[in-house]
Amino acid sequence: MAKAVVDKIAALADSDARGAAFDREDMMNDSQELKARLKKLNTRAIQTKMDLHDLSEELPTNWERILIVAQRCHDAHAALMDARKAAAAASW
Repeated sequence: MAKAVVDKIAALADSDARGAAFDREDMMNDSQELKARLKKLNTRAIQTKMDLHDLSEELPTNWERILIVAQRCHDAHAALMDARKAAAAASW
Protein backbone atom coordinates (compact mmCIF):
# COMPACT_ATOMS: atom_id res chain seq x y z
CA MET A 1 0.00 0.00 0.00
CA ALA A 2 2.79 2.44 0.92
CA LYS A 3 4.52 1.69 -2.40
CA ALA A 4 1.33 2.60 -4.28
CA VAL A 5 1.11 5.94 -2.45
CA VAL A 6 4.77 6.72 -3.15
CA ASP A 7 4.31 5.82 -6.82
CA LYS A 8 1.23 8.03 -7.04
CA ILE A 9 3.05 10.98 -5.44
CA ALA A 10 6.00 10.50 -7.81
CA ALA A 11 3.64 10.41 -10.79
CA LEU A 12 1.93 13.63 -9.64
CA ALA A 13 5.29 15.37 -9.15
CA ASP A 14 6.38 14.29 -12.63
CA SER A 15 3.08 15.51 -14.05
CA ASP A 16 3.47 18.87 -12.28
CA ALA A 17 6.98 19.28 -13.72
CA ARG A 18 5.71 18.61 -17.24
CA GLY A 19 2.80 20.99 -16.64
CA ALA A 20 5.20 23.72 -15.54
CA ALA A 21 7.23 23.23 -18.72
CA PHE A 22 4.07 23.55 -20.80
CA ASP A 23 3.07 26.67 -18.85
CA ARG A 24 6.45 28.27 -19.61
CA GLU A 25 6.07 27.36 -23.27
CA ASP A 26 2.55 28.83 -23.35
CA MET A 27 3.84 32.01 -21.74
CA MET A 28 6.60 32.25 -24.35
CA ASN A 29 4.06 31.78 -27.15
CA ASP A 30 1.75 34.37 -25.59
CA SER A 31 4.64 36.81 -25.24
CA GLN A 32 5.69 36.30 -28.86
CA GLU A 33 2.10 36.69 -30.05
CA LEU A 34 1.72 39.88 -28.01
CA LYS A 35 4.94 41.32 -29.45
CA ALA A 36 3.81 40.46 -32.98
CA ARG A 37 0.40 42.04 -32.34
CA LEU A 38 2.02 45.22 -30.96
CA LYS A 39 4.31 45.42 -33.98
CA LYS A 40 1.37 45.02 -36.37
CA LEU A 41 -0.71 47.63 -34.52
CA ASN A 42 2.24 50.04 -34.42
CA THR A 43 2.77 49.65 -38.17
CA ARG A 44 -0.92 50.29 -38.79
CA ALA A 45 -0.90 53.37 -36.53
CA ILE A 46 2.13 54.82 -38.31
CA GLN A 47 0.54 54.20 -41.71
CA THR A 48 -2.73 55.90 -40.73
CA LYS A 49 -0.76 58.85 -39.33
CA MET A 50 1.02 59.17 -42.67
CA ASP A 51 -2.29 58.89 -44.54
CA LEU A 52 -3.68 61.75 -42.47
CA HIS A 53 -0.53 63.78 -43.05
CA ASP A 54 -0.67 63.17 -46.80
CA LEU A 55 -4.33 64.18 -46.89
CA SER A 56 -3.53 67.41 -45.05
CA GLU A 57 -0.93 68.29 -47.66
CA GLU A 58 -3.46 67.75 -50.46
CA LEU A 59 -6.09 70.08 -49.00
CA PRO A 60 -8.43 71.47 -50.16
CA THR A 61 -8.47 68.53 -52.57
CA ASN A 62 -10.25 65.51 -51.04
CA TRP A 63 -11.45 67.53 -48.05
CA GLU A 64 -14.47 65.19 -47.93
CA ARG A 65 -12.21 62.37 -46.72
CA ILE A 66 -10.95 64.20 -43.61
CA LEU A 67 -13.36 62.55 -41.18
CA ILE A 68 -12.89 59.08 -42.65
CA VAL A 69 -9.09 59.20 -42.58
CA ALA A 70 -9.03 60.86 -39.16
CA GLN A 71 -11.36 58.21 -37.71
CA ARG A 72 -9.15 55.44 -39.10
CA CYS A 73 -6.12 57.11 -37.53
CA HIS A 74 -7.91 57.53 -34.21
CA ASP A 75 -9.06 53.88 -34.17
CA ALA A 76 -5.58 52.58 -35.02
CA HIS A 77 -3.93 54.61 -32.27
CA ALA A 78 -6.63 53.66 -29.73
CA ALA A 79 -6.08 49.97 -30.51
CA LEU A 80 -2.32 50.42 -30.14
CA MET A 81 -2.67 52.16 -26.77
CA ASP A 82 -5.06 49.45 -25.51
CA ALA A 83 -2.62 46.74 -26.58
CA ARG A 84 0.27 48.52 -24.86
CA LYS A 85 -1.75 48.74 -21.63
CA ALA A 86 -2.59 45.04 -21.89
CA ALA A 87 1.08 44.20 -22.47
CA ALA A 88 2.13 46.25 -19.46
CA ALA A 89 -0.51 44.55 -17.29
CA ALA A 90 0.56 41.11 -18.54
CA SER A 91 4.20 41.76 -17.67
CA TRP A 92 3.38 42.22 -13.98
